[in-house]
Amino acid sequence: MKKILTLCLSSLLLAGCASNEGQSPFKSYFSCDIPAASHYPTIESTSDLLVNMRKLGVDAERKNVVAAQWEQQTTDANEKAKIESCSSEIRQASVQIVQPQVNRVQHVTTDVTQLTALNDVHTKWLAYMNSITLKGTDASLAKAFNNAADKLDNM
Repeated sequence: MKKILTLCLSSLLLAGCASNEGQSPFKSYFSCDIPAASHYPTIESTSDLLVNMRKLGVDAERKNVVAAQWEQQTTDANEKAKIESCSSEIRQASVQIVQPQVNRVQHVTTDVTQLTALNDVHTKWLAYMNSITLKGTDASLAKAFNNAADKLDNM
């Protein structure tokens, strides 16, 4: 519900900004906000990993919604390319942040069932992250990741 509310409020804000005829309101506000590893400290548990995975996914979705709306407003091919590149960089940075965390949890997980579930979560998260584009997100992949994460979290 919070995610939907955030998207709705973002859309309303952007719709209000878009009412200025002849110029893109997004040029002065859009910046490529790539996640930094320093914002995701060393994890201590599987739960910490899942929190980071979920946060990175939701943040990537939110940033792509804004970027897609900005891309629709610009007619400059260079700006469009810059936005597309930014979208890709956000996903790549997210994967680079999570991979060492997954490795750490894999090394300390001794239960075979939990390790299998962790690997399933990681695979589904990667598929979900790859589905986040300027055209939207594959909701079924997001749901599959969240279901797998819930299952692992409840073990």
